[in-house]
Amino acid sequence: MDLRKKVYRANLLLQYCRGSTADEAYRFLLDSMGDQAPSRATCFIWYRRFRNGEESLDEAPRIGRPPTQKRSAVIATCEAQPDLSVRDIAARTQTPKSTVHDVLRTSGKVPKLPRVFPHALSP
Repeated sequence: MDLRKKVYRANLLLQYCRGSTADEAYRFLLDSMGDQAPSRATCFIWYRRFRNGEESLDEAPRIGRPPTQKRSAVIATCEAQPDLSVRDIAARTQTPKSTVHDVLRTSGKVPKLPRVFPHALSP
């Protein structure tokens, strides 16, 4: 987790334990952290968590399959057969085309012209 997030969450918990309101804690963070401070809505969300008895500074676990499984399958398929189109990779990995496109773009893969094999010329 980002250290900056851990710092502002710890400050919010400290302000909560001192009895400050969420708005006062937001102003405190704005004064101390400047433009690195979390939004006002984020402060209120964390205050709600603290009121509900949650004192952990970590984020709640996300539901669903981790995205790394699809990402690794898409990249492996692309590296094994670089002449496949986005649609072909999507069909082989059973992944949406938009996800395949995003994975390839973020991993630095750029679409090139497909491989072209010259036809045999008659003498």
